[in-house]
Amino acid sequence: MMNGVCAGNEIRKPCTTNGKSLIQTIRAWQAHWRCKKWMNERAKTGVSYEPTQLEHYANTISHAVMILPSILAGELMLRSSKCQQTAALHWSHSPSSHNFSAIHFEVSARVYGISLVSLFLVSTIFHWVTWCKTHHPTKTVGLADICCGSPLWEFLHLCDRGIIFLFISGSYTPWLMLNHVHPSLEWLRWGVWIFAAVGIIYSFILLEKYKLLETLLYVAQGLLPALAVASTTDGEHLHDLLLGGIFYLTGVLLFKSDGHIPCAHAIWHLFVAAGAISHFYACYTVLY
Repeated sequence: MMNGVCAGNEIRKPCTTNGKSLIQTIRAWQAHWRCKKWMNERAKTGVSYEPTQLEHYANTISHAVMILPSILAGELMLRSSKCQQTAALHWSHSPSSHNFSAIHFEVSARVYGISLVSLFLVSTIFHWVTWCKTHHPTKTVGLADICCGSPLWEFLHLCDRGIIFLFISGSYTPWLMLNHVHPSLEWLRWGVWIFAAVGIIYSFILLEKYKLLETLLYVAQGLLPALAVASTTDGEHLHDLLLGGIFYLTGVLLFKSDGHIPCAHAIWHLFVAAGAISHFYACYTVLY
């Protein structure tokens, strides 16, 4: 009998460390972190994952720390937009660059700033309310007491998912409004918002039911406008956008890994924050 070991002519050697298969090793590793309360069992289809107390804390803090920086970033872009009536004549090589007036810069800055702040604020509120109700029922403020499992909690959950679609559209708005995109791609200026509306409607109807499809919608919305942006951005600054895209796409791998990887959702939050920082830097230095 083999019984988990490889048989040679005269000597038997373990197939893997401790005689376990790779899958068994991964499962043992996951069980170890579950025992330490770093994660719970993976949620079933159509059911929300129930984080541990540590995961609740990490989910909340990982985006809460980005609220103030995102407010400052939006304010910085807005102030810079006030100076763009003259600068708009110089930043683009296109002879029609004068078409971009100060109002274009201001509207883009406001949309970008609002979407950036909203992403981190809504996420923080949702995770904080869920955390308070789940682990501190006797010390919870009134809002949390009526929230978990209620229509209000479901609304916050929907907002937490829907704001991602709005954030993606808001992030692309400056690039699409302040660039001369190819005529065949001009529809993306309004198309990204149609996509966001479709994503929010999907979340409203099928929240947590088809998790893979939801993830693919985020990826599709993020990649499609990138084609237009990449075609209008010089190579000097393209690497900043590419870096942000790498952060976002890497984070996607963790987006639905709750129950497989400890604090997966919080780690995804950190990748989102890193992507947002990278894209803000590129947007501010190139367009503002």
